[in-house]
Amino acid sequence: MLNRIFNRSNTYWVAGYYTLFNLSSKAFGLFRNWFIAFLFGVSVYTDAFWAALLPIMFFKMTFGTALTNVIVPVYLENTKKQKQSILTYLSTNLLFTFFLICIIVINSKVILKIFTPGISDEVLGISQHYIIMLSPLISILALIDLCMSLLAANGEYFKSAVLNFLISLSLVLFMFVFYFDKAVLLPLSTLLANALVAGIGVIWLKAKLYIARIDLKMSKTIFVLAIPVMISSGIENISHFIDKFLASFLETGSLTLLSYSLVLQEVILAGLVGPVVSIYFPKISKMIIQSENISRLSIKTNFYLNLIISVILLIFTYIGFPVVKLVFIRLEENQIKIIFSLAILLIFNVGWIAGKLILSKIYYCHYNTSILSAINIIGLITNAILGYLFVNYYGLNGIVYATIISTIVSTAIYTMIAIKKNYISAAIIYSFIPLIVVGAILFLFSSLF
Repeated sequence: MLNRIFNRSNTYWVAGYYTLFNLSSKAFGLFRNWFIAFLFGVSVYTDAFWAALLPIMFFKMTFGTALTNVIVPVYLENTKKQKQSILTYLSTNLLFTFFLICIIVINSKVILKIFTPGISDEVLGISQHYIIMLSPLISILALIDLCMSLLAANGEYFKSAVLNFLISLSLVLFMFVFYFDKAVLLPLSTLLANALVAGIGVIWLKAKLYIARIDLKMSKTIFVLAIPVMISSGIENISHFIDKFLASFLETGSLTLLSYSLVLQEVILAGLVGPVVSIYFPKISKMIIQSENISRLSIKTNFYLNLIISVILLIFTYIGFPVVKLVFIRLEENQIKIIFSLAILLIFNVGWIAGKLILSKIYYCHYNTSILSAINIIGLITNAILGYLFVNYYGLNGIVYATIISTIVSTAIYTMIAIKKNYISAAIIYSFIPLIVVGAILFLFSSLF
């Protein structure tokens, strides 16, 4: 009954309950971070956990997510021709990520040194055990992504949304299960919670397996198609992970404080920006196919997103400190102040990320992805150079300053090229006014007071 109610094709309906489940999921995520802060505060265990999770998430997002992005359209195209085995796609995903797991287990210390070279020997020793424990998470998370995408491709929107919610719920529940052993609580609860959700996803897909065989020719096709997507994803993800890479050079606890600060940014991206972009993308795709002008819709979408994010930024600046203090009750006063100041900067950055996402969808609709890779390289270099220069003077704030500047640079180049190619009107520039005005006001206020 519920599945029939929720599996409607209306974009607004789907985006609406996706938002509801995403926000609920993030609420559990906030509770989990509060629980971690309550149990550990800022310690070698939390730094070791975040350090171990960093390369795991990089490999998953670069390779696992890229495979999913290739598998789904291949699956949909072939479904029109004949009934096929989803087992082929699941096994292809697992086989590729299995090799990544082997690489991580064999070279765990080297990988940690590459991703977090600044961590102390004590943190490195603990993190080395954690990364080996967490290595299967690459396959598990990639499998969850694929299950969610294939369920949605089969019209099972409700089940796809529920899987995302179950991840956060399971993470919280398993933390209570392993509460007795703090040494393994974080990695073991994370691994088993995601494994449970992956199992549920596979069970829900069981009815769609059709033929219990593996098509090796199809697997080879997927690998070939995935290579350019992986390269593009890798460039984007390296830029995302530079912040934590630089934070590892700072004093113990810096990596954890930065991770805590990113939570609110992730909530806004998942709860607001994601659903809006999910509505916007299919609309402009259809409009471009029909040779309609997308400028008005794009400008309006970006303007309202910027306006809402600007309001959130102002509200958080005014009342955010006691909220952060309540969530991270076990932390010291100066640590709470650091998280609060970083969170303000990161919310400001969300507005530029939203604009970048909207503009990137326009390039996808015009099948012009090579430009995106080139611009992402510019953003990566900008972030790396400025981060290296700023971190010595401003610490964690300097890392975030570099991220914001690189995001603005990338978004500006996206905008200029889109205007030059007549993809969109130059009036798109004015849609960033709310964010620019609020950013300027907060900058002047912080300078004066």
